[in-house]
Amino acid sequence: MIRACAAELPELNFQLIDMGSATTEDIKALVQVLRSYPCNKYPELVVKEGKILKPEITHTPLPTMAISSRDLNMLDDEVFILQTSDPYTMTNVSATQMENSIKLIQGKNIELLLSKICVHSSDYFPVSISDLNYVKESESYFRCQILPIIVLNSDAKNQLSDIPVIPKCSLFQKNSVYIVTGGLTGLGFETVKFIAQKGGGNIVILSRSNPNPQMQQEISQVSSLWGSVIKSLPCDVSVCKQVDQTIDNIGKLFPSSPIKGVFHSAVVLHDGLIERLDKSLYEKVMRPKVNGVLNLHRATIQCSLDYFVCYSSISAFIGNPSQTNYAAANTFMDTFCQYRRNTGLSGQSINWGALNLGLLLNKVHIQRFLEEKGIMLLEIPEIHESLEQCLLINKPQQVVCKFNFKSNWNNIFSENSSLKVRLYKIGEEAMNKNGLNMSSTEQPMTSSSPRDYLRFMISETIGVEMDELNDDVHLFDLGIDSMLAMTLQNLIHNDRGVNVPLVTLLDPNSTLATLIKILEEKCVDEYQSEYESNSTYL
Repeated sequence: MIRACAAELPELNFQLIDMGSATTEDIKALVQVLRSYPCNKYPELVVKEGKILKPEITHTPLPTMAISSRDLNMLDDEVFILQTSDPYTMTNVSATQMENSIKLIQGKNIELLLSKICVHSSDYFPVSISDLNYVKESESYFRCQILPIIVLNSDAKNQLSDIPVIPKCSLFQKNSVYIVTGGLTGLGFETVKFIAQKGGGNIVILSRSNPNPQMQQEISQVSSLWGSVIKSLPCDVSVCKQVDQTIDNIGKLFPSSPIKGVFHSAVVLHDGLIERLDKSLYEKVMRPKVNGVLNLHRATIQCSLDYFVCYSSISAFIGNPSQTNYAAANTFMDTFCQYRRNTGLSGQSINWGALNLGLLLNKVHIQRFLEEKGIMLLEIPEIHESLEQCLLINKPQQVVCKFNFKSNWNNIFSENSSLKVRLYKIGEEAMNKNGLNMSSTEQPMTSSSPRDYLRFMISETIGVEMDELNDDVHLFDLGIDSMLAMTLQNLIHNDRGVNVPLVTLLDPNSTLATLIKILEEKCVDEYQSEYESNSTYL
C-alpha cells in the first residue's frame, strides 16, 4: 500500500524499513538507519540480525527438466506428445509420455500412415506443413517466418532421434481434490484447466455465483477432455461459516479423496485515488483476499496440503496508482504465505503481471497503455508454463511478469525510486544485453509549444476535435477517467519529461490551461538551467 501511495504521489518521500525482530541489535541498526540513511537515497531497507541490507529483486533460475535421449528412451508402442517452446521456430523440441490409462476403442481399429506434420498457431490456424521424406524449410504464411521442420522417419533403422525425452512429472494426483476459488473466470478457470491437464482427478470450484450455461458447457468439455471430475459449489470465501460448511461438503462428495491443494484466485476490484477511497471501499477489495485466505487456512489446517497457492499481483511490489486497496490486499497474502512456510505448512504467493485474460482480454487500448509503460502481456500458454515452473520451484513468493526495461526505465522507474533501486540489477542486465546504457534512455522532447503539443496529444488520445480544446475546457468534461489519466501522464512524461500528478489530471477544477502552465514552468526551468550553465561569473 505504501508503494502504491508513492506511485500515486511521486513528490512524497518515504522510507520502508523491514524489521527482522525487536532485538537490541536490530534496534541499534534501526537508529543508525534513521540517522545516516536518508529517504531519497534509501527508500527501502531491511534490518536483520543487526545488519542493514538493501532489498534486491533477481531472476529466478528455472529448473532443468530435459534429459538426454541416451539416458531415457521410450518404447516403440508408447504414446507420446511432441512439444516445443516456440511453434514458429520449433526450438527446444522435446517429448513427454502420455497417460497409460488411454484405452483403445474396441472393435474400431484405425491404421494411420503418417506422412505430414502440421504446426498450428494458438487459434489452430495452420502455419506450416512438412513432408516427412526429407528435411526442408517452409515459409509460414501465418507470420511469414522461416521455420525448420521435424523429420520423424530416418533412413538409418533403429537410430534414436535427437529429441530429448522429458520424464513424466505428476504435479497432481488422480485420487485427490484440488480447490480453486474464483474458478469460473479468467485466471481461476485457466487454473482449473491446468490442474485437469496435469493429472488432477477432482477439482472443486468455489464461487459466489453458479456457472451460467456457457460456463457449464466449458467445464464439461474440460472434464471430458482430461477425465477429471469438476464440481462448482457456491461459496463466499470471505464468510467463515460458508467456507467451513463447504469444506465439509467436499469431504462428503469425495469421501475417499483427500484435499491436497488450494488455489486462491478470488478477487474484487474498486480502483480510485486515495482521497476518494473510504473504509468501505478498502474492505470491499480486501475482504475476498484477506478474509478469504484466513478462512481457507483455518478450514484446511488439518489437511496435508501439497499446495496452498495465493494469486497475488505485481501491484503489491510495483505499487499501481489508484490501487492502494488492491495492493494492500495482495501484500497481506504475500506475507501470509511466508507465515505458513515459517510454520512448516505449504504456502506460495504468485505475483502475476499483466495477463491477456479477464478485464484485459483483447482490450487493445489498455494493452497499448501497459506496453508503453513497459509491461507486456502474458498469453495463456505462457501463463500455464509459468504456473508449472512456480509449482516446481516452490518459493514462498514468486513474481511472474514480462518487462520491457527500456520503457520501464523511462516511465515506472523514473517515477518510483524504490522500485528502481530494487530492480536495478535486472534492469541493468537487460539493458546491457540490448546494447543500451542505463543513463542514456531518456526520450527526446518534442519541439512544439506546450499549448500545441497538449491540444494535439489530447485530441489524438481521447478522440476530441482540436477546435473544442480551448484553454478553459475542464479535463473532467472531456471524460478523462483514471485509465485515461494514467495514459496522458505516461505520454507527457515520455514526450516532455514532465511528471504531471494524477490528482491534477483527475481534479474536476483542472483545465487545459492548468497543464499548459505545468509544461511552461518546466520549459522556463530548463532555460534558466541552461543559461546558468553557459554563463561566466566574474
